[in-house]
Amino acid sequence: MKTHKAQISIYALEYRGDRGDVIREFWKILKEHGISFRSTALSTLAWGEMDDLLKSLEDAYRRLHKYGIIMDVKITPIGPPPDYEIRDEEINL
Repeated sequence: MKTHKAQISIYALEYRGDRGDVIREFWKILKEHGISFRSTALSTLAWGEMDDLLKSLEDAYRRLHKYGIIMDVKITPIGPPPDYEIRDEEINL
């Protein structure tokens, strides 16, 4: 099966504690499912087999629902994995 990539943003609007705790719990769930990921300033980039990726996101949503989260997800089967480093010669500098 083909690797899919996802960009996920989590907004814990009803949680009054450290929102970083919610994000760290999200990352823990991804790890439990064996999903590769890296964080950016505004989102988490994750990649894996489509079924595994979707199952991990569903599990995360169910488990983080208690924080009143909004989970914004974009998924695609195209492009390099998020850990791909673009070299200067690839952008014709």
